[in-house]
Amino acid sequence: MPIKFELPITQTSHLVAFLCSIVVGIFLSPIGRWEMEEGGFKIAIRLFHLASFSGWLGTQLWVTFFAGLTMFRLLPRHMFGYVQSKLFPKYFLLGTVLSSVSMVTFIIEHPFGSWDTQQTIQGSILGVSLLTVIASAIYISPSIVKTISEQHKIEKEEGAGQAVGKVEDEKLKVLKKNPKYVSLSKKFVRLHTFSTIANLLTFCAQGVHLVYLAANLVAL
Repeated sequence: MPIKFELPITQTSHLVAFLCSIVVGIFLSPIGRWEMEEGGFKIAIRLFHLASFSGWLGTQLWVTFFAGLTMFRLLPRHMFGYVQSKLFPKYFLLGTVLSSVSMVTFIIEHPFGSWDTQQTIQGSILGVSLLTVIASAIYISPSIVKTISEQHKIEKEEGAGQAVGKVEDEKLKVLKKNPKYVSLSKKFVRLHTFSTIANLLTFCAQGVHLVYLAANLVAL
């Protein structure tokens, strides 16, 4: 199913305002650094790198620690699964795009042949992070969404799945005797474990790269 992005007027105005703020920031920055063609290009590359890196890190923080937990605690099981099935593809697509930009801008700033030990470590970390999120987008996420959909179909037939959060649904206990449902549950646990590990890897990679960027800042 193709992913559709529709920006209402509020989100569109925020995006336009953000882009305008970047233009204003360029004019407020030391003009001499932008007047030189090479200097301006380097700053632009670093701008894209920082924007893509911080955007993906911020998204991971929000989804991992706030959005997911809040929805799990407040929404009925089926509603939570439905919302997640719509968010997952967009989340991992965004991660793929931003991680790709981070990787490409890092290579432009530091061509392969010039890598020292630190740059080799950072380049490898960014590469692993990119490959991990691509794997999640192409295989893990679609598999989870499909498994959840099949689970919910069986649950609806039994009138189960309306409990909220950790409240145990008594009707789900009956489904534990259903071989197909048990198989789907085991598959979901396995896929969810892979997804958690993948997300943890990319999250830790972001942390290591964050320290690298901070150590190489000239000034705030």
